[in-house]
Amino acid sequence: MSDVQTSSSEVRKPSLLGVLFSPTEQFERIREKPRFGMALTILMVLSVIILSLTGLALVENPIYMEKAGVEEAGLPPEAFTAITIGSMLFGGVIGTPVLLLLRSLFHWLFMMLFRGEASFKQLFSLNTHLYLLPVLSSLIYMVYLWVTGGGGTDPETLPTSLSAFVSAEGFLKGLLGGIEIFAIWELILTASGLSIVGRLSKGKGWAIALIIFGVTLLMMAGFTALGEMADSMAP
Repeated sequence: MSDVQTSSSEVRKPSLLGVLFSPTEQFERIREKPRFGMALTILMVLSVIILSLTGLALVENPIYMEKAGVEEAGLPPEAFTAITIGSMLFGGVIGTPVLLLLRSLFHWLFMMLFRGEASFKQLFSLNTHLYLLPVLSSLIYMVYLWVTGGGGTDPETLPTSLSAFVSAEGFLKGLLGGIEIFAIWELILTASGLSIVGRLSKGKGWAIALIIFGVTLLMMAGFTALGEMADSMAP
């Protein structure tokens, strides 16, 4: 009994960078020690910094300002900057944990459906560590904006997505925007993580990951289409 307790206590905590370089080992650690406090804090701080700098870059972009209708609304540039950065900060501080909670909830529901063994805490820890990939995508996007100013195209287009290479509008544009290098990487690691943490077959792990990914992709495309429709109807 003491040997079991000793071996259990020797299990190291999962690490953020380890998810990139030794994911299988980190997923086993998450199963044994589903910690997330430090990882969540680090990712939220990084998100706030990156999103704030992204907001500052966007308000300097004339295409973004024109699409936002700043001149037509008669909004002072300082007020628009404050609103933009404020919304970015809100997304980093509130949006990040809410997104992780919702995603973990859906994973947990599917885990029960497929008779997996993962608890909500384990899944929240898994999703928290995997959130490093969207943060890295945001970092590249922020650097891209500051270096190129948006490249003279739509500044809201992620340079690591298909929409940066294939011209499209509306629903298709949103669909291509969600098919992005880090999103695919995250999808692969999510499928593997669900299988390892939940003790599921690879097929079931992929099924859950693809369902969530597909629904998220369709929602993003729908919001993009609705946004463009609203812009076209604006006077």
